[in-house]
Amino acid sequence: MIVAFGFCGYMLRRQRGAQARETVCEPIS
Repeated sequence: MIVAFGFCGYMLRRQRGAQARETVCEPIS
């Protein structure tokens, strides 16, 4: 999903941390 991936990247840029990756990228994937 392009939209989900974009949202994931958006959150990563906001949080700038691995925590955001776990809380955002993992569930969406």
